[in-house]
Amino acid sequence: MKFSRLSFSGLVLFVVGWVFLFQPLFQSPIILLRGFAFPCLIVSVLMLISCIDSPLVFRFIFGMSIVGITAGLVCLFLPTQRTYSIHLLAVSALTLGISTPFRRITTALGAILSATGLVFLLPLPLLIYQSEPLARSNQLRPFALPLILTGFFLFSLSSSRKILVERLALGGIASGLIFLCQPFWEGFYQAGFQILLSGLVGFITISHR
Repeated sequence: MKFSRLSFSGLVLFVVGWVFLFQPLFQSPIILLRGFAFPCLIVSVLMLISCIDSPLVFRFIFGMSIVGITAGLVCLFLPTQRTYSIHLLAVSALTLGISTPFRRITTALGAILSATGLVFLLPLPLLIYQSEPLARSNQLRPFALPLILTGFFLFSLSSSRKILVERLALGGIASGLIFLCQPFWEGFYQAGFQILLSGLVGFITISHR
Protein backbone atom coordinates (compact mmCIF):
# COMPACT_ATOMS: atom_id res chain seq x y z
CA MET A 1 0.00 0.00 0.00
CA LYS A 2 2.87 2.31 0.81
CA PHE A 3 4.37 1.61 -2.60
CA SER A 4 1.21 2.56 -4.48
CA ARG A 5 0.69 5.74 -2.47
CA LEU A 6 4.29 6.84 -2.96
CA SER A 7 4.27 6.15 -6.69
CA PHE A 8 0.89 7.85 -7.13
CA SER A 9 2.03 10.92 -5.19
CA GLY A 10 5.22 11.07 -7.22
CA LEU A 11 3.30 10.80 -10.48
CA VAL A 12 0.91 13.59 -9.44
CA LEU A 13 3.82 15.84 -8.46
CA PHE A 14 5.57 15.03 -11.73
CA VAL A 15 2.54 16.07 -13.80
CA VAL A 16 2.01 19.19 -11.68
CA GLY A 17 5.67 20.14 -12.13
CA TRP A 18 5.48 19.91 -15.92
CA VAL A 19 2.20 21.85 -15.97
CA PHE A 20 3.77 24.59 -13.84
CA LEU A 21 6.81 24.65 -16.11
CA PHE A 22 5.13 24.84 -19.53
CA GLN A 23 1.78 26.33 -18.34
CA PRO A 24 -0.36 25.21 -21.29
CA LEU A 25 -3.52 26.62 -19.67
CA PHE A 26 -2.24 30.20 -19.41
CA GLN A 27 -1.85 32.70 -22.22
CA SER A 28 1.00 34.51 -20.45
CA PRO A 29 3.48 32.56 -18.27
CA ILE A 30 3.50 33.05 -14.50
CA ILE A 31 7.09 33.17 -13.27
CA LEU A 32 6.16 32.09 -9.73
CA LEU A 33 4.68 28.81 -10.99
CA ARG A 34 7.87 28.06 -12.89
CA GLY A 35 9.72 28.50 -9.61
CA PHE A 36 7.46 25.89 -7.98
CA ALA A 37 8.00 23.54 -10.93
CA PHE A 38 11.65 22.90 -10.04
CA PRO A 39 11.13 21.41 -6.53
CA CYS A 40 8.02 19.55 -7.71
CA LEU A 41 9.97 17.80 -10.46
CA ILE A 42 12.96 17.01 -8.26
CA VAL A 43 10.86 15.56 -5.42
CA SER A 44 8.62 13.62 -7.81
CA VAL A 45 11.59 12.02 -9.55
CA LEU A 46 13.06 10.93 -6.22
CA MET A 47 9.71 9.47 -5.14
CA LEU A 48 9.20 7.59 -8.40
CA ILE A 49 12.74 6.20 -8.58
CA SER A 50 12.51 4.93 -4.99
CA CYS A 51 9.61 2.72 -6.10
CA ILE A 52 11.54 1.07 -8.94
CA ASP A 53 13.47 -2.17 -8.52
CA SER A 54 13.48 -3.50 -12.10
CA PRO A 55 16.83 -3.36 -13.97
CA LEU A 56 14.96 -3.02 -17.26
CA VAL A 57 13.15 0.08 -16.03
CA PHE A 58 16.44 1.55 -14.82
CA ARG A 59 17.90 1.07 -18.31
CA PHE A 60 14.92 2.88 -19.77
CA ILE A 61 15.38 5.72 -17.25
CA PHE A 62 19.07 5.87 -18.15
CA GLY A 63 18.23 6.24 -21.85
CA MET A 64 15.58 8.88 -21.20
CA SER A 65 18.00 10.78 -18.95
CA ILE A 66 20.51 11.05 -21.79
CA VAL A 67 17.75 12.34 -24.05
CA GLY A 68 16.70 14.83 -21.36
CA ILE A 69 20.22 16.17 -20.87
CA THR A 70 20.65 16.53 -24.63
CA ALA A 71 17.34 18.39 -24.89
CA GLY A 72 18.30 20.59 -21.94
CA LEU A 73 21.61 21.53 -23.55
CA VAL A 74 19.83 22.36 -26.81
CA CYS A 75 17.33 24.56 -24.93
CA LEU A 76 20.22 26.23 -23.10
CA PHE A 77 21.65 27.49 -26.39
CA LEU A 78 18.27 28.64 -27.72
CA PRO A 79 17.37 32.04 -26.18
CA THR A 80 13.63 31.45 -26.55
CA GLN A 81 13.78 28.06 -24.79
CA ARG A 82 16.45 28.82 -22.18
CA THR A 83 13.83 29.10 -19.42
CA TYR A 84 13.22 25.35 -19.54
CA SER A 85 16.86 24.30 -19.71
CA ILE A 86 17.68 24.27 -15.99
CA HIS A 87 14.62 22.13 -15.21
CA LEU A 88 15.38 19.62 -17.95
CA LEU A 89 19.08 19.45 -17.10
CA ALA A 90 18.66 19.13 -13.33
CA VAL A 91 15.94 16.48 -13.45
CA SER A 92 17.75 14.49 -16.15
CA ALA A 93 21.07 14.75 -14.30
CA LEU A 94 19.41 13.49 -11.12
CA THR A 95 17.94 10.43 -12.83
CA LEU A 96 21.11 9.80 -14.83
CA GLY A 97 23.29 9.94 -11.73
CA ILE A 98 21.08 7.38 -10.00
CA SER A 99 20.54 5.00 -12.93
CA THR A 100 23.85 5.10 -14.81
CA PRO A 101 25.88 1.88 -15.09
CA PHE A 102 28.90 3.92 -16.24
CA ARG A 103 30.03 5.56 -13.02
CA ARG A 104 33.44 6.81 -14.10
CA ILE A 105 32.22 8.31 -17.37
CA THR A 106 29.32 10.02 -15.59
CA THR A 107 31.67 11.36 -12.90
CA ALA A 108 34.01 12.76 -15.54
CA LEU A 109 31.09 14.33 -17.41
CA GLY A 110 29.85 15.94 -14.21
CA ALA A 111 33.29 17.36 -13.45
CA ILE A 112 33.62 18.77 -16.97
CA LEU A 113 30.18 20.41 -16.87
CA SER A 114 30.81 21.92 -13.43
CA ALA A 115 34.21 23.27 -14.45
CA THR A 116 32.75 24.73 -17.66
CA GLY A 117 29.98 26.42 -15.69
CA LEU A 118 32.48 27.93 -13.26
CA VAL A 119 34.59 29.25 -16.14
CA PHE A 120 31.46 30.84 -17.64
CA LEU A 121 30.54 32.30 -14.25
CA LEU A 122 34.02 33.61 -13.41
CA PRO A 123 35.81 34.05 -16.76
CA LEU A 124 39.39 34.89 -15.79
CA PRO A 125 40.24 36.77 -19.02
CA LEU A 126 37.24 39.03 -18.45
CA LEU A 127 38.25 39.52 -14.82
CA ILE A 128 41.57 40.88 -16.08
CA TYR A 129 40.57 42.92 -19.12
CA GLN A 130 37.07 44.21 -18.29
CA SER A 131 35.89 46.45 -15.49
CA GLU A 132 32.58 44.61 -14.95
CA PRO A 133 32.98 41.00 -16.14
CA LEU A 134 30.16 39.75 -13.90
CA ALA A 135 27.62 42.32 -15.05
CA ARG A 136 24.54 41.47 -17.10
CA SER A 137 26.51 42.22 -20.26
CA ASN A 138 28.50 39.03 -19.72
CA GLN A 139 26.96 36.73 -22.33
CA LEU A 140 28.41 33.61 -20.72
CA ARG A 141 26.71 34.01 -17.35
CA PRO A 142 23.25 32.60 -18.30
CA PHE A 143 24.93 29.28 -19.14
CA ALA A 144 26.74 29.01 -15.80
CA LEU A 145 24.13 27.91 -13.24
CA PRO A 146 22.45 25.18 -15.36
CA LEU A 147 25.84 23.66 -16.18
CA ILE A 148 27.12 23.86 -12.60
CA LEU A 149 23.97 22.30 -11.12
CA THR A 150 23.92 19.55 -13.74
CA GLY A 151 27.58 18.78 -13.14
CA PHE A 152 27.17 18.74 -9.36
CA PHE A 153 24.24 16.32 -9.58
CA LEU A 154 26.15 13.96 -11.86
CA PHE A 155 29.42 14.19 -9.94
CA SER A 156 27.95 13.83 -6.44
CA LEU A 157 25.67 10.91 -7.38
CA SER A 158 28.12 8.85 -9.44
CA SER A 159 31.50 9.53 -7.82
CA SER A 160 32.90 6.83 -5.55
CA ARG A 161 35.00 9.39 -3.66
CA LYS A 162 32.41 10.62 -1.20
CA ILE A 163 34.86 12.55 1.00
CA LEU A 164 36.16 14.47 -2.02
CA VAL A 165 32.61 15.39 -3.06
CA GLU A 166 31.82 16.57 0.47
CA ARG A 167 34.93 18.75 0.55
CA LEU A 168 34.17 20.26 -2.85
CA ALA A 169 30.59 20.97 -1.79
CA LEU A 170 31.70 22.56 1.48
CA GLY A 171 34.28 24.57 -0.46
CA GLY A 172 31.53 25.81 -2.76
CA ILE A 173 29.37 26.78 0.21
CA ALA A 174 32.26 28.63 1.87
CA SER A 175 33.27 30.39 -1.36
CA GLY A 176 29.68 31.41 -2.05
CA LEU A 177 29.31 32.87 1.43
CA ILE A 178 32.59 34.77 1.07
CA PHE A 179 31.49 36.19 -2.28
CA LEU A 180 28.13 37.19 -0.84
CA CYS A 181 29.60 38.86 2.24
CA GLN A 182 32.58 40.68 0.71
CA PRO A 183 32.00 44.47 0.55
CA PHE A 184 34.43 45.31 -2.25
CA TRP A 185 32.91 44.15 -5.54
CA GLU A 186 29.21 44.06 -6.26
CA GLY A 187 29.73 41.81 -9.24
CA PHE A 188 30.63 38.90 -6.97
CA TYR A 189 27.23 38.87 -5.24
CA GLN A 190 25.29 37.06 -7.96
CA ALA A 191 28.21 34.76 -8.65
CA GLY A 192 28.37 33.99 -4.93
CA PHE A 193 24.69 33.05 -4.84
CA GLN A 194 25.09 30.60 -7.72
CA ILE A 195 28.20 29.01 -6.21
CA LEU A 196 26.49 28.77 -2.80
CA LEU A 197 23.40 27.15 -4.32
CA SER A 198 25.50 24.64 -6.25
CA GLY A 199 27.52 23.77 -3.15
CA LEU A 200 24.34 23.21 -1.14
CA VAL A 201 22.91 20.99 -3.87
CA GLY A 202 26.08 18.91 -3.94
CA PHE A 203 26.27 18.59 -0.16
CA ILE A 204 22.60 17.63 0.24
CA THR A 205 22.89 15.11 -2.58
CA ILE A 206 26.00 13.39 -1.23
CA SER A 207 24.60 13.41 2.32
CA HIS A 208 21.53 11.41 1.23
CA ARG A 209 23.26 8.87 -1.01
